[in-house]
Amino acid sequence: MIKFFRKIRQRLLSENNVSKYLIYAIGEIVLVVIGILIALQINNWNEGRKRSQTEVQLLQNMKQAIEYDIERTKFFVEGNERVVRSCKVILNAFDNDLPYHDSLSLHFEQANQWWKVLISKHAYENAKFYGLDFIEHDSTRNQLSSLYEGLWTYAETLDERQAMYYYQTVTPILSDLFESIDHNWYIAERGNVPYDYEALKKNKTYRNILKTNIGNRENYNAWVQLARSEMIMLEEFLGCEIKNR
Repeated sequence: MIKFFRKIRQRLLSENNVSKYLIYAIGEIVLVVIGILIALQINNWNEGRKRSQTEVQLLQNMKQAIEYDIERTKFFVEGNERVVRSCKVILNAFDNDLPYHDSLSLHFEQANQWWKVLISKHAYENAKFYGLDFIEHDSTRNQLSSLYEGLWTYAETLDERQAMYYYQTVTPILSDLFESIDHNWYIAERGNVPYDYEALKKNKTYRNILKTNIGNRENYNAWVQLARSEMIMLEEFLGCEIKNR
């Protein structure tokens, strides 16, 4: 192609036809400009396609993370429900003056557990680093912010308060009442054995701890259920974002 244009240029120069040569030169410049514009357009199209693929992947990753966390919240809710049941079993034994039984040791242990929600924020943080402006609908962006910057941040505060309450307030009291104390589910078979079961029945402080545990775990579960409904809504929003791409 280059040789073809060179021959035309040389022929026009040899004919000493300036006007035709100028027209040809202008035409050649126009063709070069058009070629450059086409190349830029193709490059822009390729870049746009790559951006679109990246953005779809970010949306899919967030949706998959939400789906996983929705299922996982059931596990934490059920764990807190077991704590509540154990607290009520102990209180029922106290109220009805029931004798000590080995099975109570597991309830004494489980009554001190708390199950905090663990969520995966990696997909959201990646999308946030990329820039959330690529998300089409304001409702989706607002829901993401509400969930990850609001609800889950508050969850971390609740967990910190619970840990502080347990280790600073409850643990010193339990240490005087039980031979050993532990709230870890993975060694629950050890149980907690009271020094004096009969005296423990009448211990108002310990009763208050059990009642506080019930209230805290029930309130926490109510909050988790609220967060779960927000997650389900966000999953639907992300599905629509992906579908519209």
